[in-house]
Amino acid sequence: MGESIKTSVNFDIFIPFFKGKDYLTLTVASALNQTKPASNITVLDDHSPELSSPDQFNIDPTKFRYIRHQTNLGMVENWNYALDSADSLALLLHADDILKTEFVNTFINCHQENPNAALYFCNTEIIDEAGRVIFSF
Repeated sequence: MGESIKTSVNFDIFIPFFKGKDYLTLTVASALNQTKPASNITVLDDHSPELSSPDQFNIDPTKFRYIRHQTNLGMVENWNYALDSADSLALLLHADDILKTEFVNTFINCHQENPNAALYFCNTEIIDEAGRVIFSF
């Protein structure tokens, strides 16, 4: 996609979560480690037994939001909550996904080149526990 396009596009990352705190920590770190930061990064805790507060992340609250549901909504309802909460371009990021550092910049450039698209999908590399690429699609 070439050079970065200058933009004021809001881009939110929502990370629905129930279990797998170690993976979630890596996911949040990858979302924060972007060359162009997202407008908001929000973890949607689906009343997980593994989490209880945003303090567990030790992250500046101006760059990160944590919402804990009072009851377990279930996977699909937590995803729907994320999509219903979006007021801009939004990424529904699984809690065990790791973004490459140019992801947000590339996504916004793609949106600006294709502003009428309703959905965007990218190439994906599936990695194992050691971070080795197993396959791509």
